[in-house]
Amino acid sequence: MTSDFLFPQAGDTNENNIEVVPSGLKILSVDDESAVHDVTKLVLSNFKFEGARPDIVIAMSAKEACEYMRENDDVALVLLDVVMESDHAGFEVVETIRQELNNHRARIVIRTGQPGDMGMETTMSNYEVDGYVEKNSLTHNCLHATVYSALRAYKDAGLLNLTRHAQADFIKKIQQLNCNQDTERLYQSVAKDINDFLPNVESIRIIISHKDDSSIQVKDLSPPCEHLKAKEDESFTHILAEASEENATIQINNQLLFRHDLNNDVIFQLYVKTHNNLSDTTKSLFVSYAANVSSIYGFSQVA
Repeated sequence: MTSDFLFPQAGDTNENNIEVVPSGLKILSVDDESAVHDVTKLVLSNFKFEGARPDIVIAMSAKEACEYMRENDDVALVLLDVVMESDHAGFEVVETIRQELNNHRARIVIRTGQPGDMGMETTMSNYEVDGYVEKNSLTHNCLHATVYSALRAYKDAGLLNLTRHAQADFIKKIQQLNCNQDTERLYQSVAKDINDFLPNVESIRIIISHKDDSSIQVKDLSPPCEHLKAKEDESFTHILAEASEENATIQINNQLLFRHDLNNDVIFQLYVKTHNNLSDTTKSLFVSYAANVSSIYGFSQVA
């Protein structure tokens, strides 16, 4: 096994004398094919999480992966092949992490080229994994979105005050967002998910605008019985006018508005209004979920 730090460590500089700061998060790439690791490093060479680059550690077998996980408890994400020393070697790694080590915070994404009789549905049902992708359909943007969501979920798992079951359910919602191949399907998932984990939802809206354009697009995802046009909803108009600061979350009583300024000067905002005021826990859930939705939306626009 090699600890393959792709970028300069803290305090080091690159050829332009720009300091590169690692994120402190580790990704363990597990596969018996060197080419897979090479592609992973290449695709993630420009990837950043919250402005910093994660470290990538390489394991060439399930045995090496298990040994590394036993000695290191700071791995945020395991990108895991299934067929290595045996047809189900990858699942032995899952069992080691979840059962032997009792590590339920690390995110595990199955990345396989030979699904065989253990496809996505069977794997997700039988093992505590957080994602499943087939190598032949894993595009650049899909890998970026998958890694981002997993790292976000890992970080949030340490912050959210939830039971293990509720935490696992919420994280699965985040991972399943990556299965949406177009914007409309993403919107449908957002509407369903928010109604699932927030109480008494009255209104849900996604707002897309541009920094150099005063026009906005509002996608109303509110429950049909509560449907209100944006121009008729004064509370929505008021909180939208308050969202002038980049990458901010605003709460006014029972309303929340999350804003994320994407790299292409597009402003993504997710708004929710409930019948009752939101607790700190539900607010944290909403902010975490909205951050993932905005990133997946941003990746979809450059696909």
